[in-house]
Amino acid sequence: MADTKHGIRLFVVGTGGSQHYSFLAIQPHSEVRNADTYGVLELTLHPTSFDWRFVPEAWK
Repeated sequence: MADTKHGIRLFVVGTGGSQHYSFLAIQPHSEVRNADTYGVLELTLHPTSFDWRFVPEAWK
């Protein structure tokens, strides 16, 4: 179902790579940010909604 008030939900996830980078600017409507943890974003999709959680890399 389209959300005419808030638009399309967008996830930008860059949690892999060789190093972390700080945020240059916080974008409008940005809800969650993390610039110091490796891990994955787990999405569970439902017909009219979704759930998400960040799963950090296991501590070594």
